[in-house]
Amino acid sequence: MALPTSRNTSYVASDPVKSADLNAVQDCIIAAKHGDVILQIGASSGQSDSVPTTATDYWRYYPSLSGAVPNCWLQVAAGGSVAFGIGLKIGDRIKSVRGFIRDTTGSHTITMGLTDNSSSADDATQVGSTQTSAGNGTAQTLAITGLTTTIVTGHFYSVIFSNTDATGTTHAIYGVEVTYDHP
Repeated sequence: MALPTSRNTSYVASDPVKSADLNAVQDCIIAAKHGDVILQIGASSGQSDSVPTTATDYWRYYPSLSGAVPNCWLQVAAGGSVAFGIGLKIGDRIKSVRGFIRDTTGSHTITMGLTDNSSSADDATQVGSTQTSAGNGTAQTLAITGLTTTIVTGHFYSVIFSNTDATGTTHAIYGVEVTYDHP
């Protein structure tokens, strides 16, 4: 089947339309409306819980750094977190979240979680399970899958990365991808 990139069949005015072609057209329309979409949220969209350039920084955003990967958050002191807000429309459904990170060797890890921040209840609730990196100093993808979270009025979702090590590390956060659809 050539749809959606090209025609299945070329018709002339007197040709009958084949039911298989009509079904293929409907399937393409449904997939465009209800198929999975991936939202990429780059490092520049993250927010640290500390004020940049102070002595108490936990994480700093580096838009360009010689000798390191540009456009990432680097941990410069123990503790702290970085949050990425997920900007989806009411009715969209979050299906999975992936975080792209590099942790530090020596069992120093990064955790990632998804939170539902409810304005009406004035609280935050964890969605899905917390994911923890391997602690081996390599680039990794942390994934929270199997979600069926529908965006509703007054609820705002964030992906939170944190480190609870007692010492500073060379952790890096590159960004987030959210797979969603609109049922």
